[in-house]
Formats: sequence, structure tokens, C-alpha cells
Amino acid sequence: MGAEKYRLVRKVTSLCRKLNITLTVLSAFVPNCSAMEDAPLSTAELAALAQWREASPAEVALRLKPAADLRPAVVATQLELCKHFARKLPRWTAGGCLLQRTACEQATAEAVAALRFAGMQGALALDVTGGMGVDAAQLARQFSEVIYVEADAQRCAWAQWNFRQLGLTNIRVVQATAEDFLAAYSGARPDFCYADPDRRPGGSRQIRLEGLMPQPAFLAAAFLKLAPRAALKLSPMLDATDACRKLPGIVQVEALGAEGECKELLLWLAPGADSPAATRRARGLWQEQVYTIPGSCSVLPAATSENTCLYEPDAAIAKLRLLPEAAVQYLGEAHSLTHPDGYAQSALYQPAWPGRIWQVLGSFPFGKSLLRQYLQQQGLKAVQLTARHFPIPAAELRKLVGNQPDGPDFLLFTRHADGRRQVYHVRRA
Repeated sequence: MGAEKYRLVRKVTSLCRKLNITLTVLSAFVPNCSAMEDAPLSTAELAALAQWREASPAEVALRLKPAADLRPAVVATQLELCKHFARKLPRWTAGGCLLQRTACEQATAEAVAALRFAGMQGALALDVTGGMGVDAAQLARQFSEVIYVEADAQRCAWAQWNFRQLGLTNIRVVQATAEDFLAAYSGARPDFCYADPDRRPGGSRQIRLEGLMPQPAFLAAAFLKLAPRAALKLSPMLDATDACRKLPGIVQVEALGAEGECKELLLWLAPGADSPAATRRARGLWQEQVYTIPGSCSVLPAATSENTCLYEPDAAIAKLRLLPEAAVQYLGEAHSLTHPDGYAQSALYQPAWPGRIWQVLGSFPFGKSLLRQYLQQQGLKAVQLTARHFPIPAAELRKLVGNQPDGPDFLLFTRHADGRRQVYHVRRA
């Protein structure tokens, strides 16, 4: 490398470090960088990934010397993806797997897959919508054999490579559509069948059952004939009641939550189950702890005013409207509810609660003049807002409050079961 070229590389590397430029920008310096995400990794490239793991992708792209079996752009791109998805896919980003950006973005987080299949085991499991393979990989750790089915030939090749890198030798990869595979299947009876239908079959997001591919109705009917237990993963936006009306064999509807979001809706299937009588359950991860809320409680205590904490349910609990059950499980009888879709109130502090906990500093009925008066009396100039089950849009509330992103104080807007609109001045407990 000439002195002038070397100085240029040093300058660009320094600038990238200061500005934290990603490989998207660096593709101007390294042609076809993004297109190389799909390429297989050579032994030399795997070694380079391990050697340069602590370096920035920018530095790798510019300083690693190319060779016949070593492409700096590929190594740099894979390194960037490993860093970006390390929390979501820790095994995959640490095990020399071939990563592709879109597949990683759409894949299930490893922690969510482990939570979904927790406690399951058996001889054979089928995953008929294979995708990246995160779900099949989790099943392979719990079942003796897994059949991964995927229609796309390239995804099958990626999955085959990645399963080997992960040390999973009990997964059989089959290239076929779910419909063709299930129609022709004549192997051993599986203990469990699983599918995650495509929510964007035509490029636009679908949340209705009829818009998903493969069709959930077809999958449910096929699974009920094959296995004693099955599951369909669906969008958290889907109407669970509608699914129970349209699909056979639903024994339980479950919402899975993580990182404060409802990640997915699961329909658990079993032969002979009555879908309209399906039970509800919410499970999730909150601050590294697993919670489970079964749907059984029908008691709705009246809200009282002397409580000092508001308990906001995690997203999976809220999705299936299991706040009353969660309140009984975690707070006992010493609680009230603002609304079945609102908050639990209690004078007790329960740190294990799966969701955010707010310490109440004051409250008053909603009204523009009362709101301005309270802000002035309390000297609140930097206040954030949050709203739950409230009829006024957040954008309009922000105009009234002058919402700012900093400061420990929040104004929480909610509507009680009796129709009262209430404002709570709160801080995180």
C-alpha cells in the first residue's frame, strides 16, 4: 500500500470512529458490501471474525487485506450484524453463523423462543415455516429430532450452515412449502407441530387471519390430524376472539411479552379442543424474571383514592386483558383497579410486579384549567406524560402539558371504570 493511500485509510478510519459510521455508509468505499451478506463464510473469514471481534466494522472493512478466501467487506458486514443483534441472538452472533440483516430483523429473539417452548420435550417436532431457523434451533435443544421446512432454497442453505455452526446435528432441512410438505408427509407421528405464517405475503403487513400465508385454517386442520399438540404464532395485533371463532382445536390463547412489548400471540392447539372455550394466559420476561398470568379471575374491585402506587401491566398481560388476574396474583386483596384495561392501585409496594410501577405524588380530575393550576402550584416545568385508556390523543395532551423528554416527573392520564377522567402526578417507583 502506498504512503498516500495508507494516509487516506487512516483518515477515513479515524473519521468513522468519531462519527460511528456504519457499513451502510462505508459501502461507498467497499463496493457491493451489502450484497455480500448472503455469501458463505470461508475458514479464513471465520478466523478473521474471531480476531477482529472487538474492532469496529469500519476499521475491518478498510484495513483487512483481501485474499482469495478472505473478503474484508464480508467480514466487516458480518461483524456489524453480530454487534447489532448480539442481544437478540446471542448464540447466533457468537457462533460463526451466517447472518442476513432482514432475516435477523424478522427472526424471533432467542429469549422469546426459549420462553415460548419452555418445558416442552419429545421425540419429533415439525417447524413448517422455517425462516432463519431460530425457532427450529430452540426446538432442537428440547426434542430428539426436528424437521425444518422452508420453501426458499437460499434460506435452507443458510439454515443448514448455521445449524452446523451451532452444533445442532438433529435438525433435518427440507425445502418445500408448508402446504406441499404437510399434504405429502408420511413419516413418524410428531409430538409437536409449529408454524409462524408470513404476515407480509404480498409486501404489506396483514393482521387478519385470511391475509396470512400459509393459511392458518389449513395449518390448524393439518396439525390437528398429525400431532397431539401444536402452536400457531400470530401477530400481537390479531384479534384473539376472532381467531377462536374461525379456527378449530384452540385450547389456549397466549400472549408473550418481552422488553415491555407484546411480542406475539400464540394459539395452542389440541385435538378435540373447543375453540370458543379456550383459556387465556400471558407469559413474559420483565427485568430478567419470567411471569405467568392465567386467565381465571372475574373479580373487579372498585378503585379507591388512598392508594400510593399505580401498577401498569406488561404488554402481554394487557393484550389479553389479564390485569385483574395479575393484580390478584401479585397484590392479593389489597388492591383496586382504575379499569380492567387501566392500572392496579395499591398501598403496597410489590417490586416483582411484571410491568412499570408508579409512585403517586398527587391526583386530580382532568380539566384544562385544573391541569394548568396543578402544574403552576407544583412548579412542574419539565414533565413527561403517559396515557392509558384515555379518550384524548397524546399529541393534544402534549400541547397542554408542554411535554419534555427529561425529568423524573410524569403526568399519567387515564379513565376509570365509572367514566371519570383522572390525572396522576407520578414518578417511577
